[in-house]
Amino acid sequence: ITDFSGPDHPERLLERNMHDFNVLTFVFHTTAVAHLVVQMVLPMSEGKTFVMNFYHPGSPTHPAFYNLKVEGSDKLTLPNGEKLDCWVIFTDYGGTQPTRFWYTKKGQNFVKMEGQYNQVKIYKTRLY
Repeated sequence: ITDFSGPDHPERLLERNMHDFNVLTFVFHTTAVAHLVVQMVLPMSEGKTFVMNFYHPGSPTHPAFYNLKVEGSDKLTLPNGEKLDCWVIFTDYGGTQPTRFWYTKKGQNFVKMEGQYNQVKIYKTRLY
C-alpha cells in the first residue's frame, strides 16, 4: 500500500529543490490509475520526454520503463463550448499500445486518454 500523503509522494519530491535540477529521476512503479496522477506533476513543455516505470497489476508483463513524450498542444472543446488548452503526451508502451493523454496547460489536470491495444480502442475521459 502506498502512502500518498507522505514525504515520498511525487508532488513532495518535485517540490523539494526542483529549481536546482535539470534531470528529475524517480525509481518507483506506477499502476494504470496512479500514472495518470504522476503525469499531472511532470514539468511539461513541448518536445520534453520523460521515462516512467509502469506496471499493470495482474499482468504477466513485468514492470518496465516507458518513454512519455510531450508531442505538443491541442485545444479541446467541452460540451458547454469552453475551450481547454492542453498538452498532448504520447507513449506506445514498448510498441504494444500507442496511447495519447491530454492534460490542461493550466493546472495540468487530466482530461482524456485515447489508446489502442490490438483491435481494442481504449478511452478514458474526465467528466465535466
